[in-house]
Amino acid sequence: MDFKISAQKLGLEVDEYIEIIELFLETGINDLKRLEHAVANNDAQMAAEHSHSLKGASGNLGLTDIYEKARDIEDRSRENNLDGVADEIQEINQDFKNILAALKK
Repeated sequence: MDFKISAQKLGLEVDEYIEIIELFLETGINDLKRLEHAVANNDAQMAAEHSHSLKGASGNLGLTDIYEKARDIEDRSRENNLDGVADEIQEINQDFKNILAALKK
């Protein structure tokens, strides 16, 4: 992940963008855990709410992969269809890990 390019797209300094990304990861992991819990309990409404939160935050930061997955989860949850959502949640978990690894470089 190129933080410099992402920061430039948003009109931010790299340090500012990284600080916001770190905050996103802190809050996003909680949304992701709540999303996992909602799916495990077959609660489509809660899944829609938490995926909506992830979608908005990731979209604002230009994290397109997470945004698209969260959007798909939200859409499917609103249709009360949680089939395959757990797999997408695992992919978002991996996206978070990739961002963390990029931050450590």
